[in-house]
Amino acid sequence: MRQPMVGGGTFFYCIYFINILILFLTIEFMTIECMY
Repeated sequence: MRQPMVGGGTFFYCIYFINILILFLTIEFMTIECMY
C-alpha cells in the first residue's frame, strides 16, 4: 500500500486536471455573465 501505483497516480492526476478545467470554465462563464 505504501509503494505508489503508476496507474492510480495517472488516474488521480487526470481527475485533478478535469476538476481544475471545470473550475476554470465555471469562473470564465460567471465572469462573462457578470459582464453582460
